[in-house]
Amino acid sequence: MTDHSALISILDELNKKADADWIEKLEDRKREEIEHQDFVRDPDRDGEYSNEKFYRTTQLSDDYLANWWSTHAPGKAILDYGCGNGENTVLAAKKKAGLVIGIDLSPVSLENAKRYAEKEGVGDRCRFLVADCEKTGLPDESIDLIYCSGVLHHMELDSTFPEMRRILKPGGIVLAKEPLAYNPLIQLYRKLTPHIRTTWEVDHIFSYDDLELAGNFFDIQDVRRWHFFSIAGAFFPSGLRLFNAMDRVLLKLPLFKHLAWQITFQLVKR
Repeated sequence: MTDHSALISILDELNKKADADWIEKLEDRKREEIEHQDFVRDPDRDGEYSNEKFYRTTQLSDDYLANWWSTHAPGKAILDYGCGNGENTVLAAKKKAGLVIGIDLSPVSLENAKRYAEKEGVGDRCRFLVADCEKTGLPDESIDLIYCSGVLHHMELDSTFPEMRRILKPGGIVLAKEPLAYNPLIQLYRKLTPHIRTTWEVDHIFSYDDLELAGNFFDIQDVRRWHFFSIAGAFFPSGLRLFNAMDRVLLKLPLFKHLAWQITFQLVKR
């Protein structure tokens, strides 16, 4: 198995150098993101955040991602890009990754992620870095795989894609899962619920133009669309199996697939 000790030492140094006032040096949109994510991830927050019920309907894409990690994770240095509470960091570690790095702007999220990794028994293979994803500070060509789950639409992609390419090893892969901007009903819901999103996020839901931009830096592979009928499982959980069956068929149709809630794709460094 690859020795990742040198990369771990660099991560330790990066965390030591993080200034107490580093947040004040960030752009306004990034400070808003921290405030928003700290609130959403606060373990002491009362009640369910209004968007959470929909993410319990994503069984199909979750199963795909878990299977992907089983094939690709063993022994690799993986960056969970915008790791949130660390669910995917821990998943990759359980799939026998050599080292998984969770990076996020939100201190609350990272503390949650650290506790979760320890609870799940994979703390020895996980490291966490409080940093700006658009300027990670990681060494050139140091990462085998990057995973982004609902993160890219929070980013300035003209900065993000070059940074990802810089830190990926040759042949390295970005696996991304993003909400799509084309279903009119979902877009209406987003417009009617701006309070559960940052100002930046509302205007930057992922589009095919963004995917085309990624093609300037990577080879784009294995594009898939997910979840239309399954969204109804948020209100009718007993019907999720049927809704998933409908999605398996209908989201393969040329016109219908663009109404999907989410998209996954791989970006391969040439």
